[in-house]
Amino acid sequence: MQSWRFVRISCPDLRDAVHTLVEQERIRAAKALSEREDEFMKMKFENAWDTPCR
Repeated sequence: MQSWRFVRISCPDLRDAVHTLVEQERIRAAKALSEREDEFMKMKFENAWDTPCR
């Protein structure tokens, strides 16, 4: 079972805005982990953003 949901965003401007928010929250989450911040930031989440819009 997956612990996440997929959302299709076809509008490029909305997609960029969501990407910005996700990156901001990723940084906040990393800082909350304090000593594990660097390890968390090495994890890659960008693959979803590389997928072309259709």
